[in-house]
Amino acid sequence: MSMPPHFNPAFLGIEFVYSAIVVFLCIFVYLKTKEMYALTKYKGIQYFRIAFLFFGLAYASRFIFYIIQFSIISFDIFVPRKILFPASFALVSYFSTIALAFLVYSTFWKRLNYKHFLLFSNVIALIIVLISHLTRSPLLVALVQLPILGFVLFINYRKKKSHTKYLYFLLSLFWILNLVVIHSRRLIPFEWKIVLQVLSIGVFAYLTYRVVKWVK
Repeated sequence: MSMPPHFNPAFLGIEFVYSAIVVFLCIFVYLKTKEMYALTKYKGIQYFRIAFLFFGLAYASRFIFYIIQFSIISFDIFVPRKILFPASFALVSYFSTIALAFLVYSTFWKRLNYKHFLLFSNVIALIIVLISHLTRSPLLVALVQLPILGFVLFINYRKKKSHTKYLYFLLSLFWILNLVVIHSRRLIPFEWKIVLQVLSIGVFAYLTYRVVKWVK
């Protein structure tokens, strides 16, 4: 019997490294923009930073998930997959949805009450996680997140002069690539998935470079 993809050492190794790189870059962006916010006190920058924080938490959840899977293989620990995968997916879905919500809020913070936004975004994220768990359809998360990404891109594309315009575009491109990789796992060959992951890391690395230039 062949080993399931999620427990294939090569697969786990690639996912482990990929998640670690994304977490590192998210933390780097979050810390790099700290001084800029401290100097300007501009709320849009603060919420942009928080979006990266939650995005980093989403990938940290994936990172921990793969550490646990490595431990299962190495030490022959029995952990029911019916518990492990849903718990990891719930955390990733929740944190990534909140990250997207903060991206939207970083553009509309002047028009929306923060307490109302925080309550609404958490309720929506929890409802999405619950429904996707009950229906066993992770695709639901993608179907909700893609329109939000489209909305973020549309709003920022209309800005004639904005330092963050291309940052939002790059982050959205990275997000879309990841949604394709995650939700097309059975439709695309393993080799193509690696290509898409390398491409997405390249996009995120360039995004980080643009952030560094922006804060200088």
